[in-house]
Amino acid sequence: MKKKLKLNGYWYASLLNLYAIKKLFRMARFTLFFVILGITQLAAVNSYSQLTRISLSVEDEKLEDIFEKIENESEFYFLYNKDLVDVEQKTSVNSKNETIKDVLNEMLTNKNIYYSVYDRQIVLSNIEDRNSPQNNLNTITGNITDKSGAPLPGVTVFVKGTTTGTISDANGKYILSNV
Repeated sequence: MKKKLKLNGYWYASLLNLYAIKKLFRMARFTLFFVILGITQLAAVNSYSQLTRISLSVEDEKLEDIFEKIENESEFYFLYNKDLVDVEQKTSVNSKNETIKDVLNEMLTNKNIYYSVYDRQIVLSNIEDRNSPQNNLNTITGNITDKSGAPLPGVTVFVKGTTTGTISDANGKYILSNV
């Protein structure tokens, strides 16, 4: 009986080794798959806007017409609001085999226009709009007094229809910012 138990134990041990080897190969395959996936993601860094070269030669033309030429010669398209961006300005461009960013830098120098390139989309905005995202912000100051002209401290002042408010100081003065 001892020999039978030894054989059964040996057979069971070899089955465990076979299972462990299969598991090891399975883990190696998953690891190899994820390494290859990571390498392909690293290789996909360059986008259309970084790789595309443009040759453009225009003299004293409106920006709108130049944008249309770039759209016709490439896969770029421009997004802008004519009320906010002055595309009627005239400029000259002479570029050969340059990236879109180089062409736009040359075109829009001293034009008060900011651009952002998102792959094939070029978004144009006014530089003032970019520098002050909240254009119509004001600061309102004042004094609160009673009928006799004495200051009223601790009075609550609100902007009608909002939750923006403040409290007057000991001298009756208040300041409402960003309204």
